[in-house]
Amino acid sequence: MKHALRIGGGLLAALVILWLAGGAWVWSRNSVPAPPAPKRNMPDGNVYPQYVELVKTVKDQKLIQRLHLNPDSPRAEVRRALQANAPALASLRELAGKPCAVTELRPGVRFVGALAFPGVTRLAALSIRESVRNDPAAALRDLTAALDFGAGVMREGATLHVTTSFLSLVPVFMDAHRVVPALNASQCKAGAAGVRRILDAQTPITTVFENERTVRLEQLASTVRPGATSIFRFQLPMEDYQRTFLMKPKRPAYEALDRYMQAWIEESRKPIMSIRPPEAPRELEGILADESLEPKAMGTHIMRHAYITARLRVLYAALVAEGYRKSRGSYPAKLDGLASADQLADPFSTGRLIYRGGGSRYTLYSVGPNGSDDGGAPYTESNMRPGQTGDLPLRATF
Repeated sequence: MKHALRIGGGLLAALVILWLAGGAWVWSRNSVPAPPAPKRNMPDGNVYPQYVELVKTVKDQKLIQRLHLNPDSPRAEVRRALQANAPALASLRELAGKPCAVTELRPGVRFVGALAFPGVTRLAALSIRESVRNDPAAALRDLTAALDFGAGVMREGATLHVTTSFLSLVPVFMDAHRVVPALNASQCKAGAAGVRRILDAQTPITTVFENERTVRLEQLASTVRPGATSIFRFQLPMEDYQRTFLMKPKRPAYEALDRYMQAWIEESRKPIMSIRPPEAPRELEGILADESLEPKAMGTHIMRHAYITARLRVLYAALVAEGYRKSRGSYPAKLDGLASADQLADPFSTGRLIYRGGGSRYTLYSVGPNGSDDGGAPYTESNMRPGQTGDLPLRATF
């Protein structure tokens, strides 16, 4: 009996040793370094959580979208929608100008999808259309509040937040041109100061990609670690792809992803026309399948960031020019000395925004994604792509 127990105990011990050794071997192949901690500047009194809650309070987003996309929507219907969403508009106005920075780089449990955020700015755009004729000051207030919201939901964020900001700001850019000519000189000055404040607080695209590096390395780590520990819980891989996944060493993939993200960080420092997308790392195949990591998708974030910057700078310059006309009687021949030189730079070129003025007219635009002056001819911005012919005047075309 004792002999049998000894044999049984020895077999059991051998099985435990084999199990631990096998688990340790799998773990060693799935082990990756701890992702870097992001360096972020989080302001006191951050209103980002209130912005997220505000998104959830907008009623009937589909109706608001329909009304906004149709400039001939019945005014009575627009007014009913605005009245139903009066609390949301009041919150947007109350939060305007307060410090805001993204609190979580990755979507959390209570994450609100990016497609919901434009509901807030469409609502503001409807309010702008309704008030611009009779109350330009109210229209400017809502324009500034919507710009604060759209810029704030990207600040200190990653590429997810560039998308959120882009989608949020599009409705505002569609209606900003209505507000500028309706303002008096002092309102133009206040509006220009508000846009300048937003531009000065904008998160550089390089910082966005530095944060994205952290997000992506965390994504890989959180994908492989639970699988590696499953074998210790006797959850053996039953499918071929599961065994293949577990047996692949993960550190080379982690290091390749890190090099890829570092390469994007370096590319993002360059003028947009000089960017050369790095190749996607092959080491990730079978480990982290994500189309949003492809070079084209990554480049889109740089394009959108430049677009947001260009549109804000064009609006800033337009407010400066309009304020000059309202106080002097004619548009300035040039903007030198009237506006911040830094904020007149065109993010789509190595030069400045195109401005030609004088008398009762002016021309103002960014050269857009192709980096070439096309004489101010606009293009359909919803189809924006690198090298696309056309420019970005004040009036957005969607």
